[in-house]
Amino acid sequence: MRRSTPSAASPSVTEPQQLAAIATLWKRTGRELTTRFTGASMRPAIDDGAEVTLLCVDNVRLGDVVAYVYGDRVIVHRIVAQWGDRFIARGDANVLPDPVLLDRGDVIGKLVQNLPARTPIAASLFLLCITPMARVFGSRIALRIIGVCRAAYRRLRPGLPERVRRFRANRLKSRR
Repeated sequence: MRRSTPSAASPSVTEPQQLAAIATLWKRTGRELTTRFTGASMRPAIDDGAEVTLLCVDNVRLGDVVAYVYGDRVIVHRIVAQWGDRFIARGDANVLPDPVLLDRGDVIGKLVQNLPARTPIAASLFLLCITPMARVFGSRIALRIIGVCRAAYRRLRPGLPERVRRFRANRLKSRR
C-alpha cells in the first residue's frame, strides 16, 4: 500500500537545506529557480516529476502554490487559509491540510505558473470548521485536531473505496 505523500524535491536534484539557502539569498533579488518535484499530492495541477519554476519571494497570499522546507523535505502545496500572519497549506489532491503553520520566512518561493485550484468539497468543509476553532481555541489546538484527523484518515483510507462501493450498491438495491 502506497501512502499519499506531499510533493517533495528529488534528492538527486537538490537537497532541501541547499534549496532553502539558495532561496534565502535569491529572495533579495526576486530570482527564479527551476527544479523538479516528486509526489502525487498536487495532482492534477502538478504531475509527478514535473519541472516547475519558483519565484523566490516572501510575499505570498491565499491560493498561491508555494515550496517550503519541512524536516528533511521540500513540500510544494497551495496556501488554503491564513491564521493571523501565518498560513495553512494543503496539496490539491489531499483532503486534510498540512499539520504545520507557515511563516512568510518559511516559504522558499511561489510557483510562477498560475495553476487552477481543484478543491475537494470535504477539504473545503474541513477548513470551514477548523478556522473558527483556531480563532476560539488557538492555532495549537487546531493543529492538534488536524493531526488527529490526518491519523484517522490514514487508518480509514485503505478500506474506504470498498465501503463506498458497498454503500452505493445497497443504495441502488433500496431504490428498486
